[in-house]
Amino acid sequence: MKLGAGIRNIAVNGLGASGLTAAETVVRAVYFVVITRLLGPDGYGIFSWALAFYGFILAGASLGFETLVPYGYGKGQKEGDAEASRLFTLRMACCACATFGLLVYVLVAAKGTSEALMLLFVAPALLFRGVALLNRSIFTGRMEVMRNVPNVLVARVVELTVGLLMLVNGAGIAALLALHWISWAIETALSWRTIKGRYDIRLAIPRWKEARSLLRKGVPLGLHDLATGFLMAAPLVLYKPLARDFSELGQVGIAVQLSGFLLAAGSAFVATAVPVLARSRAGGDSRVASYGWIVAAISTSATIILAGAWHMISPVVFDTFFGAEYELGRQLTTLTIVIAGIILLPQGFLQLLMLEDQFSKPLTASLAACLAVLAGFTAFRAEIGPMLALQIVMASWLLRAVLIIAPGWILSHKLARI
Repeated sequence: MKLGAGIRNIAVNGLGASGLTAAETVVRAVYFVVITRLLGPDGYGIFSWALAFYGFILAGASLGFETLVPYGYGKGQKEGDAEASRLFTLRMACCACATFGLLVYVLVAAKGTSEALMLLFVAPALLFRGVALLNRSIFTGRMEVMRNVPNVLVARVVELTVGLLMLVNGAGIAALLALHWISWAIETALSWRTIKGRYDIRLAIPRWKEARSLLRKGVPLGLHDLATGFLMAAPLVLYKPLARDFSELGQVGIAVQLSGFLLAAGSAFVATAVPVLARSRAGGDSRVASYGWIVAAISTSATIILAGAWHMISPVVFDTFFGAEYELGRQLTTLTIVIAGIILLPQGFLQLLMLEDQFSKPLTASLAACLAVLAGFTAFRAEIGPMLALQIVMASWLLRAVLIIAPGWILSHKLARI
């Protein structure tokens, strides 16, 4: 593939994915503002903890399949559809098992504590969100992200509209968590209908040899995603036992959520480059070697700009939309924006390593970061507060970035000589 055509494809698909994420974010942001105001820091602390907990489990149960789908389309549309069909079936099976496992954990291991019971109401989201995210990766691989926009927006608007009505009528956290998984079920149904109508994708039970091949790739990816999911959840899941109360946890939750909107948009844009990278690499284009540095430069520049802008406008934003009770959350958000930038920093190198089937290096980096964050929370347990907790998380993500960029840099030099 020629460089100009590749850049155009990345730009068009990337802007489409970012546009989809931006539109989804606008709807979510309205819902987010209302929830934080009506639930208060204490209620939002429980709500955000439940979402972070199941999100961590989903990261491992996904087995990196949405990463494999776009790479499959790099081989061609027919090959991509065939691989996506097999991955779709495996994803449903894995997420169904994870849902059952979470239910058992809540009823047996967690002994039905009040906070853990909230997980019962959100558990089905493991299945429906898992399938919906795989469907999104199919549109990404097909370079037709915009076809999925109506499906996503319908689901998010339903969640917003019904959620607001429920809140006005005094609904509690459990009802909102149930609505969360219902909205993902709606997106799953609508996106699958679009996929079935346009592409040659169907439920297909893979042969043992095919399943083993996919799982051999998926297990290291799943471990990597589980490790990164743990790091993502760390500010809430690890800090929960150490927080003074759920109100303080809610302050951390609002900071994580606000930066999460930016991280989602950036990740969506970068992910759309995978099919183009795969085709360019297959064609022997040595210019893919510069891709990692391009992504690193863009993420660094964007982080500096966004963190600086947020520092200036955040007092007005919080006073207008959230209120004085979330002042600590405002202060923490600048730090979580920097963390989001550090997460995106090595993504280009990560994609190149994945493209060359060097799964062990990103996995080692993420596991090292998990050990670092656990060591940090343990060492500072007696004196830890929200700001220090996020600083420990930031240092761990930075360690991961360095450990990914180092082998990615070496690989880039090799690719440049092709």
